[in-house]
Amino acid sequence: MSLPTYLRRYNACSIYCHLLTLYCENFKKLNDRSDVIQVLSLLLEQKHFGVHYRGKWYELLYQAHSLSGSPLQAAQALLDGANDETLDTIKLLTLQQKAVILLRVSNQSPSINGLFH
Repeated sequence: MSLPTYLRRYNACSIYCHLLTLYCENFKKLNDRSDVIQVLSLLLEQKHFGVHYRGKWYELLYQAHSLSGSPLQAAQALLDGANDETLDTIKLLTLQQKAVILLRVSNQSPSINGLFH
């Protein structure tokens, strides 16, 4: 990208990413979460626009997977977020805290126990 980071938020692609983020934040009203998971995966694939939203996107992806009943994919979303280099410290610590909580639950659930051990 030729634009500096502070000017990218005024680009049409950045506004589109923001609108998709608003759509994903209101996913709790939807019954079908597969669309939200696809949109969040699309947003996380790109690295130019909405960089400051990436932590929120990982959290929303974790919530969407956990509410759809797939704990392995929810845990994978947390691990991917923990390995993302663009996240700030606060979002990184938030994702790590959720991973610790999921790890405690995994000791009681054998389906996700193998992912962390």
